[in-house]
Amino acid sequence: MREGKVYLPQQAEHAVRNFGKGNLIALRELVLRRTADRVDAQMREYRADQSIERIWHAHERLIACVAPWPGKRGARARGSKTRGSIE
Repeated sequence: MREGKVYLPQQAEHAVRNFGKGNLIALRELVLRRTADRVDAQMREYRADQSIERIWHAHERLIACVAPWPGKRGARARGSKTRGSIE
């Protein structure tokens, strides 16, 4: 940000000071949507290249990476709860 690649140079320092957790969550959401769009486009291209007309069923998937660190025990429970909400 300080290099002016995201914000204008005169706004960069202000942005660095005020860039909080809400911004990171919003940024992560944008990145996930962009990734999903890219994967969808790649799948459509693959289907066209391979002359695949029939769409196969896919189900929601959840992968949770949980490190064995103290204080992270709740992560597994949250992952399980999330999995239950998409089934």
